[in-house]
Amino acid sequence: MADALKADYEITLRIDAPLVAVWEELGTLDRLLARAPEVVSVEPHPDDPDRALWHGRMVWGRLRWQVDGEAHVLECKAPEHLLFSSAIPTLDAHYQGIFVLAPGASDVTVLGYRGSFVCRHRLHRVLRQPLTFVLKDHVETVASRIGRRAAQHARFEASMALREAREAADRDAP
Repeated sequence: MADALKADYEITLRIDAPLVAVWEELGTLDRLLARAPEVVSVEPHPDDPDRALWHGRMVWGRLRWQVDGEAHVLECKAPEHLLFSSAIPTLDAHYQGIFVLAPGASDVTVLGYRGSFVCRHRLHRVLRQPLTFVLKDHVETVASRIGRRAAQHARFEASMALREAREAADRDAP
């Protein structure tokens, strides 16, 4: 089949958390897949931490379908970027995502996430609107979940450090 549905979507976020905190939220395939709204469960590969099978559900209005996929990390350079791929046989589709992190101001990280989707399902023309909606929702949701969790973690660490400093000052006071 010569033609296919091809779609790309990307987002860039400013996250109030240090680079290492953001990386902790996406640095492994199981953490990354846990942030995806369509993924219901993940089965890590027993011999390869960079591979996993996942089971999911894609929803668009009343349209709901069960899908399975196999994801794997293509390239990872901590804490700068992560490139991964997922094959979705039910849809005769392939997804590729890349995260790029860069330090911003003090304790701020810039997160870029781009997803590219190719579907060769025989009904890809009919599925264009729901699949592009799912792609956009996936990219926005994953990026915001990573950002929210990293910022929460950073705030918690900062409050614990402040508490410890206060306790130490109280102990040292005459």
